[in-house]
Amino acid sequence: MTSKLPIVRDVAFVARFTWVTAGLLLVASVAGILFGRSGLYTPDATLWSFLGQDAITLILVFPLLLVSAHLALRGSTRGLLAWIGVLFYVAYSYYFYLVGARFNALFPVYIALVSMGMYGALALIFSIDLEQVSSHFNHHTRVRMIAAFLMTLALLFVAIWLSMTPVSLVNESELDDVARFVIAVDGVVLLPLTFFGGLWLWRRQPLGYVLAGLLLVKVTATMVTLVINTLLVTRWGVPLDTFELTVYAVVMVFSAALLVSYLKCVDTADSKDV
Repeated sequence: MTSKLPIVRDVAFVARFTWVTAGLLLVASVAGILFGRSGLYTPDATLWSFLGQDAITLILVFPLLLVSAHLALRGSTRGLLAWIGVLFYVAYSYYFYLVGARFNALFPVYIALVSMGMYGALALIFSIDLEQVSSHFNHHTRVRMIAAFLMTLALLFVAIWLSMTPVSLVNESELDDVARFVIAVDGVVLLPLTFFGGLWLWRRQPLGYVLAGLLLVKVTATMVTLVINTLLVTRWGVPLDTFELTVYAVVMVFSAALLVSYLKCVDTADSKDV
């Protein structure tokens, strides 16, 4: 069935990676929910963030990974694009378990999830016939809107992260560990990828069409996580930041709407979106 996909090499080994990844996701999320409050995670405000992430992984990410991979292996280009995005999200989210969670028995599992998610996503991207994928998008594709959204989002977070550094230096204070971990991975990986992915899509370059799917899946899932975690950390006595929550919710809704629109515009037409 994969012969129907716009790929240039076999992705069976990525499928095997994915089934193992799904199993490890199930182990890590269930263990976190059952044992997170009894010593698996540090008993501070991050406890509820990890518990929220575990719940989202179990309810949303785990089934989405299985469904997208299954659809892709049955010849669905939509499934293929979503599959890449979910694998990337797994790598990104479990990076924070590696650097932010208490050292525990699941540490090797976290390493495996980051590694398999990242290399699985890269393997799929390198297996894709980019020209053929871009030709599958019809003329209804909101190319400029999606591209502008991704570039604006990247520049917005660049401005936010850059503003935090001089403020901390002036106040002679240090960034907390969570902020440093987020800024580090976003600055090195996510923000450049988001900006240039949007730019390439704006120019209608084939790689931009593929990265748009990856990024919209990632942004939507991340914003769902942030909305839920912003509410959950109030259980630890952290005041609710209504402005922050509103921003996360607005970006989540807009990103989800663009993701649905993006996937709906994938068809089997042989004409490239112009």
